[in-house]
This record gives sequence, C-alpha cells and structure tokens, in this order.
Amino acid sequence: MKSRILAAAAAAAAVAVAAPVFAQPAPITWVAYTQGKAGKTMDWVKLTLKYDAPIYDKLMAAGVVRSWGIATPINHHPGFEWNLLTFVTVDNWAGVEKWAGAAFQAMQARSAEETKTIETSMEAVEETGRHHFDEVVRNAVLVPGKPGAKYSYFYVGHHLARPGQEAAATQFYKEFAAPIADKLVADGTVVAYGLHEQALHGQLQPDRKWTHRTWYAIADLSAIDRIQAAAAAAMTPQTAARAAEIFDMAAHSDDVLMVLYQGAPPAPPAATKK
Repeated sequence: MKSRILAAAAAAAAVAVAAPVFAQPAPITWVAYTQGKAGKTMDWVKLTLKYDAPIYDKLMAAGVVRSWGIATPINHHPGFEWNLLTFVTVDNWAGVEKWAGAAFQAMQARSAEETKTIETSMEAVEETGRHHFDEVVRNAVLVPGKPGAKYSYFYVGHHLARPGQEAAATQFYKEFAAPIADKLVADGTVVAYGLHEQALHGQLQPDRKWTHRTWYAIADLSAIDRIQAAAAAAMTPQTAARAAEIFDMAAHSDDVLMVLYQGAPPAPPAATKK
C-alpha cells in the first residue's frame, strides 16, 4: 500500500550510509503527501490505520518512532495537489532505515492475495501518479510537549530565507520565536512546537518554495489568536527589520491542518534544539 513511500525511504537511507556522521543529529520527520479521491478521505484513513498503524505503533513502543499521525488541510491554496499527509518522526537516518525495514518485512509477509486486496482497496480511495510526493525534514527545534497530550490541529508557517541567510533564519527563530512558544506551552495555549529545515535539498511542494517551516500543535483553533497576539506583542521595529533582512516576506504562507489520527506516544523524548 505504501510501497512508493517505503521505497523512497529505503533509497534515502541507503544514500545516507555514505554521508558524514554528525554529533547528535536533529530528529528527522518524513512527511508523505497524497490526494484522496473525493468523498473517500475517511476510507483512506481507515485503510492506513488497518495496515500501517500496527507497524508504526510497534516501532513507537520500541522507541524507534517518536511520533506519527495523519492530517488534512482545512484551508487550501491554489495549486494544492494533496489533501492528506502522514508524518513519521524518528531520531536519525538509522531510524528511517529501521522503519522502512520493518514495513518491508510486513509487506513481504503478506500473501499475494492479501497484497492484491490492499492494492485494489487503495486504488479505490487514492489518486495515483503525480499526486504523491514526500518531504524529509530535520527538526532544528522540537519541543514535543507533555506525554500523552492530545492535539487537534497544526498551525503551520512556511518561510523562505534569502540566499545565504539560512543559518541566520534558524538562529532568529531560536532567539525570537522559541521563547514565545515556550511561554505558550507553559500556559497551555500550545501543546508542542518546532522548526523544520529541509534534510534533502530541492524537495519543494508544487505550490510553494520554503527553507524553514514553523509548526504549533494545538488543541483548538482559538490558540491561533493567542499565538498571533503573543508574536505581535513581542515584535519590535528592530526585530521586524531583522526579519525582513533574513526572509523573503512575500513568500510566507500559512496552513491549518486538522489531525485525523495521532499515534499513541511511548515515554516522552527529550526536547531538542540543534
């Protein structure tokens, strides 16, 4: 069912074997986008939970997968070619390899008849061809929140750093946005938050270009008002000017995603800030 995702994950893991080893690499999140057929979204979710959830949940219990889930956008931009995404967060590329390996083992253990049934079921609910693509991101900042905390939405911002300003963009987030987010976690407005950077270069969504993705996991949409108010209150003319130097402000876009499924977490991982 997820042969395209798993094949890509395995190929990327194989490439990573020859890459330099960095001390304490930031966790990796694999995001798989797809287009469900009209009226078939929840059927797609049910099939994913039936065939993929047992694999992910077992890997979570083993400490390989930090988190995983399914979400759908509630706002849509022109050019959107997806309406469903699955995210899986692991510690590093070794975790990607373990996840892909476990999934392949599960696929190989199925009979030809069962495999055909799954493929036929997915073809009935999922568009094929160019509607599927993946992103692999590094969590430059990852604050996962309290163990077992539930969230219903992601408030997501895509930002494009100007050429040569990528490192400055990450530092700006840590100095300006992260302290605000920490306060919002403390007062219960935000469940979890983080900052994504692209782990594989050149992977751009068909509808946008970005270098940094901010995200907040929230329990309800009213949290967005409080997030925006807190950022506005902390923004000074000097900070705004610095942001304009670092980012292409015209390229900024936001999404709100509804969480359709949240994998049950094991013991909480430590927060990481690269």
